[in-house]
Amino acid sequence: MNISFKNNINHSYMVIEKAKDFSEHHFLVKMMLENEIQGLLSIGYECINGEYNMLYDISAKQAFSRLFEIRKMSFENLKAFLFSLKSLLRTLTEYLMDPDNIILKQECIFADPEGLQYAFCYYPYYQGNLLLELRELLSKMISMVDYEDEQAMRLVYELHAGLQEENATIDTMLKIYEKNAGDRLPKIQKVLPPEELISGIHPRTVIKPDGQNILLPQALEQQSIQNLPEIRNTDESSFLEKVKYYLKGHSFMEILEDLNNRELLQKIKQCGRITDLPEPFYPQEATCPEPTKEFEYISMSELDFQDVLAEQTTYGGTVLLSAEQKEAHKLVGMKEQKDQRFIIQKYPFTIGKAEKDSDAFLDEKTVSRTHARIYEKDDRYYIEDLNSMNGTYLNEERLPAYTMTPLAEGDILRFAEAEFCFR
Repeated sequence: MNISFKNNINHSYMVIEKAKDFSEHHFLVKMMLENEIQGLLSIGYECINGEYNMLYDISAKQAFSRLFEIRKMSFENLKAFLFSLKSLLRTLTEYLMDPDNIILKQECIFADPEGLQYAFCYYPYYQGNLLLELRELLSKMISMVDYEDEQAMRLVYELHAGLQEENATIDTMLKIYEKNAGDRLPKIQKVLPPEELISGIHPRTVIKPDGQNILLPQALEQQSIQNLPEIRNTDESSFLEKVKYYLKGHSFMEILEDLNNRELLQKIKQCGRITDLPEPFYPQEATCPEPTKEFEYISMSELDFQDVLAEQTTYGGTVLLSAEQKEAHKLVGMKEQKDQRFIIQKYPFTIGKAEKDSDAFLDEKTVSRTHARIYEKDDRYYIEDLNSMNGTYLNEERLPAYTMTPLAEGDILRFAEAEFCFR
């Protein structure tokens, strides 16, 4: 199954090329052509040299695989995704359509630019397994979620753990979603704030008669112990802290391996304990090491300053960069944008008019929110159109959406009507 993208004046399409056994009279094809099914991408088809291509309308939508490449998935984004999938499954039941025909892969899922409404690709000739693909997708979503968002982290881990159970079904996912679908999830009590760790004050969790837990510093413990029936020590960090400790110490491949072996949650629970945290830092008296040899003073007139700058010298394994460092690339504005210049300091580099999601913010009506993106791989550069409404042009040739196109020094890039030179 080959997937490509194409544009015309008014629409953008994801194309499944050479659709196997395609027939416009197939009941599922007719069902999708004649009905606007909520949650599914609208379809069309074309015949080229006797072979049929299925066209899925993705106008004004962003691919799931690109949407959270720069910004992270929030709890609201995750909840919206699950709600969209849940609603679609109910709709497919009403139309007597098999949910296993959904292609639940990142490149075939699309959303609005805010990531709050999702549309899925239904391919009548696809023989998949929705549950297995959902498990695989959730494994990838763990790396997309905002680690600072406790609600999102908790929900995605509960979903992943629930679907790994031997008798798990799609209903398992729905129950977990419904359990957490409220506006707020229960807050996880933070047992050991960092400032208390540094100061050496170790709090204790106190069980009050009404069953509520409170934290008391050790200094207040003796004053309160007479009024409280039971005190117990706790050396557990919060769930979010444990996740952070785990992620800092493992590579992406190790995380995937733990997911496959169903050891992820167990390993997260075992980390982040107080005994594993670093000891408080106590500054020591600074001492000045003895010089290995006498200093030699040289006047600037005795040396060539330019030669010194250009020389690469190594001290203790650290290489000082030469004066001829690799200069960062820039987007230099042309015509109406001649006063604009953007230095590309990191990759991927996003161009668009959504200020918070763009590295190059273009306040132009014709530019899309996330319009295009520049990548670097193996010292080569690529430009990719992000399904923009008015197109991305390389040397006046319009680029297809979601296609990595090589980019060379001096190339002219046009984002709708905004023109820049890549230097």
